[in-house]
Amino acid sequence: MSHLFLGRIKHLLPGTPALVIDNLPLRQAFYQSLVRRGIPEIDAYWARLRFSGRTQPPLQIKDAAMVIERVARDRNAIGYIDGALVDARVKTVLRLAD
Repeated sequence: MSHLFLGRIKHLLPGTPALVIDNLPLRQAFYQSLVRRGIPEIDAYWARLRFSGRTQPPLQIKDAAMVIERVARDRNAIGYIDGALVDARVKTVLRLAD
């Protein structure tokens, strides 16, 4: 999962680019739990990749409901939300410790 959110792999399905979504309110906790890095490190990492032209950072969305809506609409989308908000439109693929 970390490879997707760090742009190291770009596809969920063969031949189809993944739409990776950051949920801004949970971003700090997510990256700290997933890769043990703070937001300044993550932002610097993405700045280097963007500057080199290798890849773009995840789409940033400000609201969990909008993350759910986007993931439900696009089978190539992946994002993260509070586990209590998961509903029938989306499924959990990884649960991180609190």
